[in-house]
Amino acid sequence: MKLLFWNLNKKDNADLALSCMHEEKVGIAAFGEFSGTEFSDELLKGSGYRPMGYGGCDKVKIIAQESIEVLDCFEESRFAVLPMKIGKICFIVAAAHLVDRMSSADPEPRLVDIRKMMDVIHGYENALSINKTIVMGDLNANPYDKELLLPQRI
Repeated sequence: MKLLFWNLNKKDNADLALSCMHEEKVGIAAFGEFSGTEFSDELLKGSGYRPMGYGGCDKVKIIAQESIEVLDCFEESRFAVLPMKIGKICFIVAAAHLVDRMSSADPEPRLVDIRKMMDVIHGYENALSINKTIVMGDLNANPYDKELLLPQRI
């Protein structure tokens, strides 16, 4: 299954995004900075894709193939965690768009979100006996930054 994360930069590229998803046969897509982009019911109708989640995440929108079953959903302002199922295969997808360095040079806000997201992921992994987890998005951190290396990190 192919995954896509796309920072839409508040541009209305819903048609382009959906076209790309079809062309590349993307199973699950997460979009950051999606405000201003309308994945309307009319656009998605008959596309084979549907929105995932309840709309409680301000920074990430997840669209997936209709054949993918969502087992549960946890949403915060900056991330969403969804245990999913295709056939008999269960997995977790977490998508995030964390605070950028221009808004906060301090890594602490990112670390708080990462810790909470990982707690939710570990909770689902344990409760649902899932050992396949995908984390994607814009973490606004470099691989060796504090927020990715400390305990309870990714």
